[in-house]
Amino acid sequence: MEDQNNILFETQTKRRKNKSKIISKFKFRFERIKTTKNFNYIILLVLGFIIIGIGLSLLYFVNHKKKFKSKEFNYKSNLHNFINNISGNISNYSLIYEEFNENINNQYFQLQYIFCKDSESNLNKEFESKIKVANAIFENKNFSLFVYNKLDIVSRYILFKHSWETNNTLKVLKALKYYSKKKNIENKEIYLIDIGANVGWYTFILGKYGYKIITFEASKINNYILYKNYCLNKDVNVTIINKGLDVEDKICKLKIVNFNIGDGTIVCENRDKPIHDFNGKIFDNIELTKLSRYTKFLSQKNLAFIKLDVEGAEGTVFEGGKEIISEYHVPFIMMEFEVRLLESHGTKVLEFLHFFENNGYKFSLIDFFSKEYISSSELIKMKKNKNLFVVYEKILD
Repeated sequence: MEDQNNILFETQTKRRKNKSKIISKFKFRFERIKTTKNFNYIILLVLGFIIIGIGLSLLYFVNHKKKFKSKEFNYKSNLHNFINNISGNISNYSLIYEEFNENINNQYFQLQYIFCKDSESNLNKEFESKIKVANAIFENKNFSLFVYNKLDIVSRYILFKHSWETNNTLKVLKALKYYSKKKNIENKEIYLIDIGANVGWYTFILGKYGYKIITFEASKINNYILYKNYCLNKDVNVTIINKGLDVEDKICKLKIVNFNIGDGTIVCENRDKPIHDFNGKIFDNIELTKLSRYTKFLSQKNLAFIKLDVEGAEGTVFEGGKEIISEYHVPFIMMEFEVRLLESHGTKVLEFLHFFENNGYKFSLIDFFSKEYISSSELIKMKKNKNLFVVYEKILD
């Protein structure tokens, strides 16, 4: 009987233990499920906040972009209207002549003086919202330049970095100092040409060192800014010629890039191919002339340097004034070089490069004094836009 009671007790004990284990397991699983559900709820809640945040951000971005585009459209629309309005006024500062001479040069000076005198009552107020004065710095010297307040690469650099192409400017100055020492002449007796001046960085920087500058700019709105910058920097001896340079005298169009309004390419019918990079506004009645009208005047001066930034029109510029290379051998030339852009203006690039080589010039991608010259056949293979330093080799003897 006692044995039976013991067996019964042990059996009941085992059942209680098993029941306790089952209850414990059930409780554990229940707690685990409960915890997992809470965790999932937390994850879903966090994801919900993230999705809502992203949605609100996208909504803000879309609205902001619409407002920005609207402002940008209005800005560009007003700017284009202004260019159309300014065309007639700037044309008043364009002189007609068969050959450039000292008298014509003096007339340009007078027109620049008249512009400065009348600018406050003339176009200044209308254009005030589109330009601003930037603090430019070069070799620890400060000076002021009017620039576009938006939508222009050169202006943006000058506004926020207070400079533009500092290294190239230093290389040019090094060449000019070399020329001055070699010829034993003062800076004020040395002439430079700036073709495609934009807002005038090279014109007014180099002019601050006493060099005489002749500046060519096809864009009427850039010309307006150049005139304004002359008014700020009257100590610079610059002649601003509001014409582009080409093979012959003609009237063509200028295509301006939407997001780089100081930049543009000349488009002449039946010659120039469209360039997809320049997808902006087209303006008519851009006045072009030829460099040969100026070569006699320049041949009587100490012409040391030519800078070209004309978006592929370099070939047509020199074709319109070959003698400045073949006869007068200007010693230093710096220009942008890109095969695709040159070809778009009808230039046979290899012939263009051979023209320089056949007249004693060498090419470098480094600076004027580098012995690491590059041949025309090597240049023709390059796909990207490069700054090309062209030097008349005899000047280095």
